[in-house]
Amino acid sequence: MAPPLKICHLALGLGAGGLEQVVASIARGSDKARFRHRIVVLRVCDVDFVRGLEADGVDVALLRMGSLKQPARLRELYRLAARLEPDVVHAHSGTFMDAYAMTLLAPHSPRLLLTSHGHPVESGWKELVRVGLPTVRAHAHVCVSDDLRDFFRERLRLLPVGRKVITVLNGVDTEAFQPRRKPGVLSGVSTQELDDLRGSFVIGSVGRLEPVKNHELLLEAFATLVERTERPCRLVLVGDGTLRPRLEQLARELKIGGRVHFWGVREDVPQVLNLFDAIALTSLTEGTSISLLEAQASGLPAFVTDVGGNRRIVVDGKTGYVSPLGKPLTLADHLAKVVENPELHAELARSARDSVLASFDLDSMIRKYEALYLGEKP
Repeated sequence: MAPPLKICHLALGLGAGGLEQVVASIARGSDKARFRHRIVVLRVCDVDFVRGLEADGVDVALLRMGSLKQPARLRELYRLAARLEPDVVHAHSGTFMDAYAMTLLAPHSPRLLLTSHGHPVESGWKELVRVGLPTVRAHAHVCVSDDLRDFFRERLRLLPVGRKVITVLNGVDTEAFQPRRKPGVLSGVSTQELDDLRGSFVIGSVGRLEPVKNHELLLEAFATLVERTERPCRLVLVGDGTLRPRLEQLARELKIGGRVHFWGVREDVPQVLNLFDAIALTSLTEGTSISLLEAQASGLPAFVTDVGGNRRIVVDGKTGYVSPLGKPLTLADHLAKVVENPELHAELARSARDSVLASFDLDSMIRKYEALYLGEKP
């Protein structure tokens, strides 16, 4: 039997985000007799997340290359290529140029694979070069939604690489994430707080507290919802970030501070999702959101903004509702419709789970990446 292909993933960071979950799922779930995965992190790692990967036999290395000047950076990439001798360098958002340089420096010319997990932060010719040059060399440039694929095809239209830009939809573990009873105990949550939540309609949101996630819109819509309905409602924000103090202040200004729970990063997301009655994702941009898929797999109707891949995941009026950006009143209308109609809520919940089972299977995603590692079409 041939030795397993050595896959080297490059990622800027490793923690609880959607990108990281995709990398971890591929590394854990692919055929270990055929593929050996190493994850190289260029900036920062979540220690607990890394320990979990290492316990499953996945090698993780932290280089901390963020402050290195170009000559030193190239030397490190050369040493990395010489030491690991990867057959495939799989670059994830933000690492394309490093991966490109690594494949050029490596004496054995490993295959290059790119995955864009979202729209680039920057724009202009520099960003075009950072994406375009690696795409020219790559076997494929994978996008996690059709919307993102179309964006990059348009962005790279002057280069003969359009056929390389393809879609592989993210997938989730539908066994780990499935409908269950509301939990009676959650680590770090008091009995009183949990009782209050279990007696309310709970809207949850899982994601970084950063500008791109646009939590201000969600807080404004939730404040309107509280005014409109007599049913007790609460909002739980899972995740952390630079905007947390501002969002806590905004909740107080909107007079909903007592109904909004800031829980920070949680390790027990499947159990937390079972406490929720609905999920909300009000981002300014998205690819194929892992947290959204996990929530729908858990049987939660979704309330999302009409950006990126959200419309591919949420079927408006069937598995949740899609609202335009900047329209908190529309989002509040959609929330109120479901809060006040238990039969509609139950119907949306069933359809949300069925939709993920039909279209966002984790094994299917992993098999497609395996095909790409082998130089085949997914």
